Amino acid sequence: GDLLSLMAAAASAMFILRLETFACATDPKAVNAVSTLSVALLCLPWALLVAGSSLTSDVLNGPVDVLAESALANTLQRCFELLKEQPLSVVYLGVLTTAFTNWLQTIGQQSIPATTASAIYALDPLWGAFFAYLFLGETLGAQGLLGCFILFAVWLYQLASTRLSEAQETQPSP
Repeated sequence: GDLLSLMAAAASAMFILRLETFACATDPKAVNAVSTLSVALLCLPWALLVAGSSLTSDVLNGPVDVLAESALANTLQRCFELLKEQPLSVVYLGVLTTAFTNWLQTIGQQSIPATTASAIYALDPLWGAFFAYLFLGETLGAQGLLGCFILFAVWLYQLASTRLSEAQETQPSP
């Protein structure tokens, strides 16, 4: 679990850094489309592996082409069942929380540097705790509140240091 978390953080950081370059040079819709399609294609082997693991032993021990065909059919069947049983959830998760937010991120990173963007994204747990309190009535203990305070303080420090360095860059040198 820890290794996957570290790999996810590294992948997210690389995405933010690369997006800083491409967001200004490319149409945000095009960047978002390529990004979403890439993620979908990279998830396909995992989906086939999961679908293949639920196949019967005679299919698993049979020819590879039958195994691939069965895994693909099983994956497609599960996708169609999900769309049929939970269409609003699929649309919400696929369109709103994935494609739309990635598009907004691309638009936002056209005008702010990657360091500022990453500081904003670092506040995600803070927003999660706030909305959990607001909508679900959840509360944080002393350790959680301290963590929120530290996150917010680091964000303010980063914001202030970025503004200070921008102000120094715009002042003419003597």
